[in-house]
Amino acid sequence: MADPILVASSDHTCSITLNRPDKRNALSIELVQALLEALATAEGDPAQRVVILAGAGPVFCAGLDLVEAADPAKAHRSAELIGQALRRLSESRLVTIAVVHGSQRLTYTLDTLFGYQTNVPDTGTATWFGVINYLTYQATPQLSGTTRLEFFDDIDGNRTGFKGLYTALTAGLNFQPRKDIILRPEIRYDNNSKSRPFEGKRGLFTATFDVVLRW
Repeated sequence: MADPILVASSDHTCSITLNRPDKRNALSIELVQALLEALATAEGDPAQRVVILAGAGPVFCAGLDLVEAADPAKAHRSAELIGQALRRLSESRLVTIAVVHGSQRLTYTLDTLFGYQTNVPDTGTATWFGVINYLTYQATPQLSGTTRLEFFDDIDGNRTGFKGLYTALTAGLNFQPRKDIILRPEIRYDNNSKSRPFEGKRGLFTATFDVVLRW
């Protein structure tokens, strides 16, 4: 089995290449663990000043490994590791450069959040974090499709009233037949790994259809 990342160092620069080209360099647990180890090694080397992140193959990175993300036994660990990697990159003394390449029609966006609150009435503290993935494909100038995969862990249950890892998968279209009309159908599924926040159920399925008129 090939190494999930490739590391090379020269002239104060550490180059890290995501090495799952057959999976479009999706961020598996194994890959992110290897990435964290490589970043820690580079951070601990006083000679290093720059980290360059690249992806093997035609695409830089497709985002989370959706097979692992859909596995209840792995979803929490996957989201946790992504959060650790993003924190390490944001707090690093090293300059980080991402060499991003891929389809001009396909766009991936990763958003993260972390919260810690003290002096919460009756509980003391509240901690939560989330990872949100957006994958958008521009089929035509008038039609695009977006999938959104969100992981939100309400560790103490103080943000939503229920403890557990929330997973929300959304798929929608954005169709603009005219400049003044936008049609947006969307389906969504929410699930909580530990609690039953949706009227006594773990999961909730919703479907919506928006019509936007501009004048």
